[in-house]
Amino acid sequence: MMARLYAEAFNQDIAVSYVQDVIRQLGLTPESPDIENWPWPIRIYTMGRFEVLKDGELLRFEGKAQRKPMELATVLVALGGRDVRVEQLIDILWPILPKVTAKRRSTSRFIAARAGWF
Repeated sequence: MMARLYAEAFNQDIAVSYVQDVIRQLGLTPESPDIENWPWPIRIYTMGRFEVLKDGELLRFEGKAQRKPMELATVLVALGGRDVRVEQLIDILWPILPKVTAKRRSTSRFIAARAGWF
């Protein structure tokens, strides 16, 4: 019920910043994922642009090593975000590497992305 009330506050543009702070403190989840002002910890934009925001800040990666986490996120979103097989990710992210090398590389990249990025 509180989530619905706060969503309506967003619709009416009432105390948006305050409501976002309360939602974060209470750890509420909305009834619908379509609420633009909801303070999502991770927000991914697709369809015309691909951006990832963490706590409202745009994630930027520069250099070869840092681009792989963004590529991983892009592929996960493109594949629906759920029930994605590791083998499928390996085939897309490292198509020309031998399977053993690609699997080894993927394990370290996936662990690093999970620990430090999200």
